[in-house]
Amino acid sequence: MRILLVEDETLLRTSLLHLLRRAGFDVQAVRGVSEALATQPEFVPDILITDWLLQGDGDGLDLARRLRQATPSLRVIVITGLLAGEARPELAPSAAGVVLLEKPFLFADLLATIERIRA
Repeated sequence: MRILLVEDETLLRTSLLHLLRRAGFDVQAVRGVSEALATQPEFVPDILITDWLLQGDGDGLDLARRLRQATPSLRVIVITGLLAGEARPELAPSAAGVVLLEKPFLFADLLATIERIRA
């Protein structure tokens, strides 16, 4: 299972990268949208885990839409510190195959979410 992790917070990105690799996943971790797009087409993920609000060149929802144009089967986990109610209207147009995970979360919750969307 290939995972593209997009998170602009260095500590969280590094921690999740390490934990996901220890869990057996093939993971590429980047800081933002342009870096994520630069991984294509060499690294085609099965799952995109992205922060919603990224610093710089775009947000995670825009990235998910762009990557799904090339890979419609891409499953997406959007992680955010925003309240779920605030995020829902933005997620609605692309909600199929998109799961919202609120920060802070336990790594076990992320693994359970990955397992749920893999099925």
